[in-house]
Amino acid sequence: MDDIALMYRFLTLGEDCEFSFIQRRAGAEPMEMLRFSSSTLIELIAAFETKFEAIGDPAFTAVSFSNNELWGTNTRHNFNAHHLGENNQQDLVEFKKKYAKKMAFQRRIFLEDLEEGKKTLVFKRLMPIRYYSVHALYKTIRAHSACPLLWVVEQDRTHPPGAVEALGGGFFKGHVDKFAPAGRARCGSLDIWMNICRETQRLIDSSADMSSPEPPPPHILNPARPHSWVATEIATLRSSLPIAPSFKTDPKIDIKPGDVVEAKNYVREGGRLKLIDAALNGQPIDGLWFIYPPHWTYDLFVRGGDALD
Repeated sequence: MDDIALMYRFLTLGEDCEFSFIQRRAGAEPMEMLRFSSSTLIELIAAFETKFEAIGDPAFTAVSFSNNELWGTNTRHNFNAHHLGENNQQDLVEFKKKYAKKMAFQRRIFLEDLEEGKKTLVFKRLMPIRYYSVHALYKTIRAHSACPLLWVVEQDRTHPPGAVEALGGGFFKGHVDKFAPAGRARCGSLDIWMNICRETQRLIDSSADMSSPEPPPPHILNPARPHSWVATEIATLRSSLPIAPSFKTDPKIDIKPGDVVEAKNYVREGGRLKLIDAALNGQPIDGLWFIYPPHWTYDLFVRGGDALD
């Protein structure tokens, strides 16, 4: 299989444009629904659960002109895509009609690919993300499709650039030397990405049983328990994140490292969660929000036994 044909076997799930540019540099220009798009993990999971029904719906479609580029947004799932090569002077009303129609077509193709189950979905995040968060996405995908999932991270001490782990059940983990910096998505390591895709495809082609049991999450979480965050985990992450996740209370209450916050439910309000029937160290508390940074969303959030980013 040549490089161009190989690239058409992989579908990006967004976050940034790095893999989309890798495909272009390899000579492939697939018409993918999430190509050149940004997305968050929680919204991806929600979109898979609804079969991306809001994609292409004019009621959930917005367009704008920013930084000398045209942008299209799905307002329900907060998918944002920029459109290279489009005429930036065209009328936004006409562009919205064109964009909605294009996305409806690409959604249909994407759903056909999911049903066929022969293409590999590519997921990456610039920020560190936990295994069980990606495992939640994997489980959601497997509930709707036999498509393998390739999770790409940066190299570590035991996995050099180009290494691919077979985690089981069509779940793979590839390692690049480093991701392209934010705002410079064209600078991804082409050779390393190509090696990852070749090795992943080799593992898929050599597997006699792609429906083997999925790997268990590293932590066994009880779905019957309330959602729980431990403030010490938040304090640990403050040094590595540009915007640290935090709690906010009204009236103000000091939440210290080691405190445990629980809630039976939540309402999402922009970049924060309003916690319902919440408790602090076992004591009921009202007016409590969990504030999370962009592109990191809910790494500490537990829903139905699954932790999401």
